[in-house]
Amino acid sequence: MEKEHNQKEFYQKAMIFGRFVRFYRQHNGWSLENLGHTMHMSYSTIRRVELGETLLLPDEMDQIAQAFGFEGFLDNWHLLDAYATQMDDIRHFHLVDIERMLDKLDAFLCNPQLKASYFFAGYALLELYAMVYAKKGLMKTIWTKEERQALRAKVDEIDAFKDLFSNRQRAVYEQLAGDTWYECLRFEQAWTCYERALCFDKTSYLTHLRMADTAMILNCDQVARHHLARCQQLVFATASSEQFLQLALLEAIFLARNNEREAA
Repeated sequence: MEKEHNQKEFYQKAMIFGRFVRFYRQHNGWSLENLGHTMHMSYSTIRRVELGETLLLPDEMDQIAQAFGFEGFLDNWHLLDAYATQMDDIRHFHLVDIERMLDKLDAFLCNPQLKASYFFAGYALLELYAMVYAKKGLMKTIWTKEERQALRAKVDEIDAFKDLFSNRQRAVYEQLAGDTWYECLRFEQAWTCYERALCFDKTSYLTHLRMADTAMILNCDQVARHHLARCQQLVFATASSEQFLQLALLEAIFLARNNEREAA
C-alpha cells in the first residue's frame, strides 16, 4: 500500500512539474532543444520531464526554475491540501463577506514564489479570480477593452493546464471563463462555460446566478426562471444578506421584463 502511495505521489509530482516546465518553456518561446542546451540536458530528457515520465532531482528542478527567472522551485507538496481548503474559504467568503475574500486572495497573491511550485496552476487560477472580482467586487461596471483582452489572455493561459485542477477548481475556472466571455458581451460562449461549471459543481450559487442573468439576456425566460429558483434554494442554505440582495435585484428585473411590475 505504501509503495502504491509513493508511486502515485511520484506520478502526480512529475505531472505537475512537467506541465510547469512546458508552460514556461513555451511562454519564453524556447524549443525543447533550447532548454536542453541551457540545462545541459538532452532533448529526450526535457521531453520526458514535460510528459511527466520522470522527476528531476531538487537541485535540477531549482535550476530549471531559475532559467525561467524564479528563485527556485518551491517544494510545497505537503501544503497542497491546506491550500485547497483556503481556496474553498475564498469561495465561501465571496458569498458572505467580500472583504475577507479579497484579504484571502491578497494573502496568496502576495507570494509570487508560488508561481514556481506545485501550486503554480492554483496560483494562476487565483490571479484570474482577482482580475475578475478584486477591482469590481460584485458590482456591475463597464470593463475597458484592455481589461477584456487581459482577461481573455489569462483564460487562454490557464486552459493549457486546467486538467491539473480538482473538480471544484475546474468549476471555478469555468465560471470565471464564463464571466470573461460575459464581460466581452459574448453571451453564448459565456453560457457554454457556465454549463461546464455546473458539470463540476451543481451547487454553485454564483454560477446559477450568472446563468439566470445570461438566460434573460438571451431571452430564455423559462431557463432564467429555473436558475432563479435554484438560487433561492441555495441562498436560504447560506443566508447571506448580500446574496439575498443580489437575488432580489435579479428577480425584480426578471419580473419587470415579464410585465409583473407590482411583484417586481
